[in-house]
Amino acid sequence: MSVESLAAVVVAELPDADGAGEGGGEAGGALPEALAELFLRRWAKTAHAAALTAALNAGAEARRLGKERAARTLDAAYTRLQLYLRGAREVSGVAAAASAGGAGAAAAAAAATASEDDDPHATLALLARHAVRTTGAECLDALLRWCELEFLPGDDDELAAAEAAAADPCYSPAERPALLRRLSAVPAPSPLTAALRRAAEQLSSAGPGVGATSAESSESAEQSAAALETALEEGAGELGLRLRRLDKKAEKAAVMAALAAERASPAAALALALPLLVLKATRGKAVVSVPGRAIAPVLARLRRVQQEREGGAEDGGDLAAVASFHERVVAALRLRGGAGGGGAGNSEAAERAEAELLRELPALKAIVGLEGEAKEEEEEKV
Repeated sequence: MSVESLAAVVVAELPDADGAGEGGGEAGGALPEALAELFLRRWAKTAHAAALTAALNAGAEARRLGKERAARTLDAAYTRLQLYLRGAREVSGVAAAASAGGAGAAAAAAAATASEDDDPHATLALLARHAVRTTGAECLDALLRWCELEFLPGDDDELAAAEAAAADPCYSPAERPALLRRLSAVPAPSPLTAALRRAAEQLSSAGPGVGATSAESSESAEQSAAALETALEEGAGELGLRLRRLDKKAEKAAVMAALAAERASPAAALALALPLLVLKATRGKAVVSVPGRAIAPVLARLRRVQQEREGGAEDGGDLAAVASFHERVVAALRLRGGAGGGGAGNSEAAERAEAELLRELPALKAIVGLEGEAKEEEEEKV
């Protein structure tokens, strides 16, 4: 829209205005052009004010939604972190041994006689550190995102695009220190930034070092986990956020839903099934997050617990079946050159092994309590 085009509209609507105002005057030009300029100035001011208000409101709304999403992510992740850490203690049996009389001697004797895959302290250290570095990182990233939106300036368009993508906050190990430095340079509460720094330190904690015993490793892992929980609670408290207590039922439902949907990968199904198997074997006392290299130690520990319950009888039931499934998953991955096998692998043999494992997925799901899903899959095959 230009002055000339708008002046033509004025003349079309008001023919008597054509040529009026010639010779100067208060308007400083012809009447149609003067009316057009006046209208454009007022329209431009109104449009600019409206656009500025909309932009400010959009940025504020994006920040509000982002903080709400970060708070929900923190709440859910912190619940899982507590579940996994408590589950690590239950599965390893270290907590039970420590609460019994003569705890130190009994634990040391157990660790000394245990196989590499059934060392309770090594299992506890592995599971606890995995929970800290994965789920603990989710918690810290959610807190950092909340702080970034509250205390740091940012591009409103980028904020709106990020919220439209509906992605959970996730920062790399290099981004977290940089963000903490930026938060330290603005008027964020110093107790908050101190708590965030302590939490970040636990994610990169290296443990007791080379040559440490498994008991020392498990103690270090538990100390790191406790320090992380304390730092997260303090940081959330500074922001006025309330962290929920444990809720095993909600976590079990989420894991079961994920496992029920898994049909394509035996390895992924096994990783999802193991937390439910732990929940079943420990009679509802433990939920764990299990990295691939901890599957064998966790299974070994569960089989030993079952043997102790049954008076030393050899385990030939569900746990043995899952252990066999795990061994064949590892073998299939090695055929493809994975799982530390190296090399190009044998794709044809791997495909045959995976096809056999896929046929056994319904049985695996039935073992961990998804009987209905297993029956549906069997009916689909028929």
